[in-house]
Amino acid sequence: MTGPYPPPQNDGSWQPPQDPTAGSWQQQPQDPTSAGNSYELYPQSGGWPEQNPQPVTGVPASGQPYGPPQPVSGQPYGPPQPAYAPPPPGGYPPPTGQFMPPGPPQAPSGGNKGWIFGGIAVGAVILLLVIGFIVVNAMNKKDDNSASNSGSNSNSQGTDDKGKDDPNPPAASGYKTVADICTTFTESDYSASGLGEQKTPQSSSNDSGYSKDMRCTVDLEGKDYNLGTLDVEATIYQDQSSVSTGFDSMVSIYASSGTATDHPGFGEKAKLVFDPSIGPTAYLFVQDKNMVLMVRIFTTDDKTANSKLQTTVETVTKKVMTALAA
Repeated sequence: MTGPYPPPQNDGSWQPPQDPTAGSWQQQPQDPTSAGNSYELYPQSGGWPEQNPQPVTGVPASGQPYGPPQPVSGQPYGPPQPAYAPPPPGGYPPPTGQFMPPGPPQAPSGGNKGWIFGGIAVGAVILLLVIGFIVVNAMNKKDDNSASNSGSNSNSQGTDDKGKDDPNPPAASGYKTVADICTTFTESDYSASGLGEQKTPQSSSNDSGYSKDMRCTVDLEGKDYNLGTLDVEATIYQDQSSVSTGFDSMVSIYASSGTATDHPGFGEKAKLVFDPSIGPTAYLFVQDKNMVLMVRIFTTDDKTANSKLQTTVETVTKKVMTALAA
């Protein structure tokens, strides 16, 4: 029976190497069963004769023991760092900038000071209320005295002050406003024109605050299918200084294409205008005291004489002035 390893070539002891140059040599294999051997190279029972066991010391798998420890290049750790950076030469520089001065000391808060300040504030409010009451009371007494004096003066003079907001305030000196100026004349007043009323007269008014305009328009109809129109417009001014300007403005607007002539006998100033540009037409403008009045008659009948037109506007003007006189 053979083992896993080939048998040694000698008796198991160490032999020095032989010089290969010492001549021709050949080792002859020896019979392991020869009488010169005192041990059995290959035990018949299988396995090796038991030797004194040696403790395992961690021989590496390669069969070679660990070599000596190799030196590690460099230091495993750097030098210890100081806990704080050393101060610069000459010590630390002095701090720069300015430090804010400490604020004023806080006044000790006392429980009684709040009550004191509150009492002062309440007292000041009460004082102001008393002063205001005295002033208002004095002003009311003054207004009452003024109202009583003005009432006495009005009664002594026998005048009635209705105020500006009255729908029919009295004229500053002579003429008043009415709700419907169409009621100040009748159909017979313009019959000289040969025209009669065709439709119900239409009235309108406009209050600008410093003057009030009243207008009336009457559609007329005559013989042979002739038509016509009668227009009446009166403006009552609160300020007489505006009357003259209003008169000139009305003449320039309505009689721009006609010839205006003075027409005495009607108020402070009057002008009569004939304008045939659109058909027989006559205007009469009157300025008197606080009123400016215009009466206009127009007809499509070319045969109507200017004299008839003049008579018509004069008659209607007189009736309106009489009705509006205060």
